Amino acid sequence: MNKKKIEEYIRVSISILDNPKDKHGKYFLRNKKDDKIPKEYKGYINSFGATVINSGLLATIAIYDNKSSGSEADKSQIIRILEKILNKDDLFNYAKEYKENMSIKRDIINASIALKLALRTYEFTD
Repeated sequence: MNKKKIEEYIRVSISILDNPKDKHGKYFLRNKKDDKIPKEYKGYINSFGATVINSGLLATIAIYDNKSSGSEADKSQIIRILEKILNKDDLFNYAKEYKENMSIKRDIINASIALKLALRTYEFTD
């Protein structure tokens, strides 16, 4: 865990969450009717790190990026935000390189921690 990197990523996370449009003009995480973040995302980001530890980095990204997983909310939105934080087009392909470069795994974990902390400053649905 790199505190300096996490602080940098928190600023990026807040910027993304304050301007939550993706490259296609769709909104990240926001509930269209009240502009709040669905409470399910709090649990998803809280369990991201534990899932990496239990299942591995690539498996976690695959699980979260599966749009037909039957989740309450779209977990793939977490992956899309992590891609924006890290300025990567495809988090899975980026993560495939982590075996040779362990800093990639640390970078993804730091970005997920920053997103988790940044989300605490927003209002969630009930």
